[in-house]
Amino acid sequence: MVLLHMVRAAFPRATVAAAHFDHSWREESAADAAWVAAECAKAGVPCFTGRAVSTPAGEAAARTARYDFLQGTADSWGADRILTAHHAGDQVETILFRMARGAGTRGLAGIPSRRGRLARPLLPFDRAAIELYAAEHGVAWRDDSTNRDCRFARNRIRHTLVPALTGESRDAPATILEIGRLAAEAESCWRRELRTVLNDVIIASDESGFTLASTILRGYHHTIHARVLRTLAARLGSPLDRSGTRRGVSFVGTGSSGRRVDLGGGIRLAREFDRLLLSRAPVLASGSGDPVRDTAVECLTIPAPDGGTAEVVIGGRRVRVRWGFDIGESEADVAFDAGSLRFPLELRGWLPGDRIRLHHGSKKLKKLFAERRIGRSHRSLVPVLAEGSEPDPGKDPARVLWLPGIARSEGGDPVGGSPVFRIRLEA
Repeated sequence: MVLLHMVRAAFPRATVAAAHFDHSWREESAADAAWVAAECAKAGVPCFTGRAVSTPAGEAAARTARYDFLQGTADSWGADRILTAHHAGDQVETILFRMARGAGTRGLAGIPSRRGRLARPLLPFDRAAIELYAAEHGVAWRDDSTNRDCRFARNRIRHTLVPALTGESRDAPATILEIGRLAAEAESCWRRELRTVLNDVIIASDESGFTLASTILRGYHHTIHARVLRTLAARLGSPLDRSGTRRGVSFVGTGSSGRRVDLGGGIRLAREFDRLLLSRAPVLASGSGDPVRDTAVECLTIPAPDGGTAEVVIGGRRVRVRWGFDIGESEADVAFDAGSLRFPLELRGWLPGDRIRLHHGSKKLKKLFAERRIGRSHRSLVPVLAEGSEPDPGKDPARVLWLPGIARSEGGDPVGGSPVFRIRLEA
């Protein structure tokens, strides 16, 4: 009520409306809403009211419902600003609440005075000053009995902790507010510096994640490592908790190429040579609608050279496969002399121990990938065409025939006059 009076007095030409949300927590809450509407009618101020469909389960749920109502009302009314009456006492309680839960500087900064179109002009003033203003200007108000209910954490802080701290030091509330101010300044500084760091370390990004320059990031202090990981994970939609942040910071400093670590929330961090990859684990909807993650590697068996089509999921990516003698010729094909193949064939992801025979000898795929600088995250996406049966004694032990776009085995090329067996992969 004080906020409404002050805004109308300070901005007489502004168009102002009131918005009241009933959380349905108290028997008298409906009467409060009616009183607010009546007071606004006396003053000629439009008043929008809302009521929770069901009683919120707690303070967090109540806050979400309240701000959803305010944002929706502002949108429908075409408001430029949303003003709330949070005051210095609310700020003290917020800082103490977050301190108890182990917040960093961002949390200790407390309630922001402004965020987007939301502003809190009474934040510098304590309740005593607001009550004095109400008395001097004849502003009526009603007390919310919920504020005395110590089942709620904030009320316990308000009625127990703050008085106890004030008993130890009369300046305790002011000191807590100063902590919040300093934390807000530090957080503002962090945001400016972080922009520079991110410009230095981000090599590439897309919807799935970020590629970072490992050497450059390691040159910064580990507290910056934590900030970078938390910021980028939040951009991916999965903020890191303390445990995930610690694992990530440790990995930045010690993780070797080819290894990765799960940071929680579907976020993983991997190292590939001199790069770090922060990404979501890919999710692909299968035919049944269930998610297929990159940990699920399916194997397509081609039992005979008879033609056919199928789909295989490799590294979380669905690939359509066609094979046979009469599928036509395409750049996406691989062609073999049909007589050189030992069926069944397999199309699958790579496995430890896989080898391919090249013109200079047999080589493990792991070594070939390293030579071609193909990182682990991309290796899981590479289809491998291999012989599915055990090789005959005395013959070439290499089972891998083809790595699309990377290599094909020595031998087996089509010979004039012999049937040509082709396999084609389509995204």
